[in-house]
Amino acid sequence: MQAQAFPTWLTRGEAATRNRAASRVERWQAMLSGMSDGRLTIGSRTPVAGLPAWVTPEVKAPAAVPPVPPCQMDG
Repeated sequence: MQAQAFPTWLTRGEAATRNRAASRVERWQAMLSGMSDGRLTIGSRTPVAGLPAWVTPEVKAPAAVPPVPPCQMDG
């Protein structure tokens, strides 16, 4: 899904659409940069270097994620 942000950013005529796509591209670039220079360790209990474990980074689920069926929920 995120791979679509770059061509959208380059080709769409509507400014609002291009701006949303550019924002997604910037977030992906920041995440990849952080992974490559060691600031981010994806999957770690402390994923952001220099921050304590109790700090929760921004996490967003895509809107297209279907709800979890009741049979797969804990409890």
